[in-house]
Amino acid sequence: MNVELIPLKAEHLDLIEKRPEIFAGELYYVNHKKMALIFEQHPSATVLLDGEIIFCGGIVSFWPNTGEAWLVTIPGIRQHKTILYDIVNNFISMTSQALGLKRLQALVQEDFEAAQRFVKNLGFNMECSMKNYFGDKTYILYAIIREN
Repeated sequence: MNVELIPLKAEHLDLIEKRPEIFAGELYYVNHKKMALIFEQHPSATVLLDGEIIFCGGIVSFWPNTGEAWLVTIPGIRQHKTILYDIVNNFISMTSQALGLKRLQALVQEDFEAAQRFVKNLGFNMECSMKNYFGDKTYILYAIIREN
């Protein structure tokens, strides 16, 4: 297995095979060209496994000391969960330190239990439920808070 981490390009988000359970509003957000270009301008990466995109992700930092993590994975990502966890965990640690983040947040669909377990394993804590976010879906807001 050959794993490569490369800088995100907006077109990678068009190329990645999307999870079938992804909500249409979230998919619009991910595929929207302006958002893809914003993602490209912030710390973000694409991960290839044997030349195929398996996930794209990054951190958008709009406010001082605050970032929002995002991640788009292929439907079969569970078979690569160790690669996913290791790369995302290292990326979060290095990027949070480089940006001086005190708060890193992530939104997860309420009914996407695997993603909720994943962010909890990364050290995120649940903060609140956000009803009617991205339309009629409920999302859970998670965050990692650093005091230093």
